[in-house]
Amino acid sequence: MMEVRKTTPEDMEYVLENAIDPQAKTVPQNILTQPAFTGLWEGKIMGIGGINWYWEGVGEGWIILTKNTQDNPVGSYRTIKMLFKSVLKEDFQRIQAVVRTDWKQANKMVKKLGFKKEGKLRKYCPNGDDAWIYSIIK
Repeated sequence: MMEVRKTTPEDMEYVLENAIDPQAKTVPQNILTQPAFTGLWEGKIMGIGGINWYWEGVGEGWIILTKNTQDNPVGSYRTIKMLFKSVLKEDFQRIQAVVRTDWKQANKMVKKLGFKKEGKLRKYCPNGDDAWIYSIIK
C-alpha cells in the first residue's frame, strides 16, 4: 500500500540516516522551508521529495531515497511516481532535476518520470562529481 504525506522533521532525519546516497547528508537542513512530501510503501519510508522554487513557475525537483527502496524496486518506483505526482500538482512552466552522471538507476528513473536530459554540470556535486541536468517543460 502506497501513502504520501507531508514531510516531518522526523521523516527528514530518518531519510538522511538511511539514504542510499551518502552525499544526501550534505543537503541543507532548510530544505523543508518549502513543501516536501514523504513517500511510503507498506509503512516503510521510501524517500522524501519536493520542489525548491526559484521564482514563479520555475523550480528544482529533488528526491532523497532510502535503502528501503532496494527491497522492493516495483513498490519503490510506484511510490516515487506517486510522490512526484503530488509534488507536480502545483502550476509550473519548468521543473528541473540534477542527477550524478554515475548513478545509472536514478538517471533511468528521472527519464521514466518524464524528464528530458539537457546537459552536463561539471564538478557540480559536493564531492566534485559531474551531474546531468534534466527538465520537464509544461
